[in-house]
Amino acid sequence: MEDSLIVAVVADDDRGKDLGMAATAMVPRIREFLHDRRRRRTEGGTIVSKAASPALVAMVVALLLGAGGVAEGTPETTPYGGHFVVQIDNGVVFDLRFTPDGKHLTYKYLAGGEGEETVDPVIAKVGEQAYLITWFEPKTGYTVSHVENYRAGKVDLTWSYPKPDGSHALELHTATIEVVK
Repeated sequence: MEDSLIVAVVADDDRGKDLGMAATAMVPRIREFLHDRRRRRTEGGTIVSKAASPALVAMVVALLLGAGGVAEGTPETTPYGGHFVVQIDNGVVFDLRFTPDGKHLTYKYLAGGEGEETVDPVIAKVGEQAYLITWFEPKTGYTVSHVENYRAGKVDLTWSYPKPDGSHALELHTATIEVVK
């Protein structure tokens, strides 16, 4: 059920069948990621739903959209202990700061909004200098997923959130990312 939901939703994107085939190929990797996440969350006392959710779909779409495009000769960059500025295609600019162990991320609006929040991300390496990072924002109710490709200096991201009618909205965006030294 989870597999067919992932493929059906992702394959409906503008990129059509190619993206659907890529989604099918990614299912084992995604299942492994989710199993590890559920295990860690359950051990910590939080039970994670086993049903496919809009957050899962958002994560899959971000993962598929952000998997390619790297430049040669760039030094290794990871999110662990990293400090970045992300400029999203809608004009919003964020400052992102990860703790060295990756257990916490503080994001702060630099443009297009105000405020800051510290969240607990889940981080998975998905390619050379490319990481899937997802988190829940308690203040907004949003589930955010980034594929941060440090070599290419780009981020493909999604966020999902509940709508007043009980359904979920899913937004797809692109961004640039710069390492702050």
